[in-house]
Amino acid sequence: MLWLGGVNGYVLPDLARRHCLDVFQSWLLVRFNDLTLEEVLTMLGELTPLEQTRAYREIVEKNQPIWFAEGQEEGRQSEAQQLIFRQLHRRIGGLTEAQHEQIKALPVEQLEDLGEALLDFATAADLDAWLSAHRQ
Repeated sequence: MLWLGGVNGYVLPDLARRHCLDVFQSWLLVRFNDLTLEEVLTMLGELTPLEQTRAYREIVEKNQPIWFAEGQEEGRQSEAQQLIFRQLHRRIGGLTEAQHEQIKALPVEQLEDLGEALLDFATAADLDAWLSAHRQ
């Protein structure tokens, strides 16, 4: 997750920041319906940066716990994936692209299950069998 801008130690995730900008741009287009898109975009470039506005600070402060929890879950999944990839590489060697993609699609709980199961793997076929049995 890419974090942009900061207010009081809090930051908006890129997706949330883009959503805020989209809403604001839509509002400007409706509010200034006599202006062309180019004129509205020029006006946007001359405005105070979003991160410096009071509304932005309020949005971040109100929603920071939600985004923080989402970021933690994404970080947990990424860390689990990296650990599983390293363990599998050490246990059975390189992975195919298909195996890699299937593992990336697993939720954290299944990654944890795979982490335990791979201790019994001897070949890539064992991994394939496990992945087949745990398809979503």
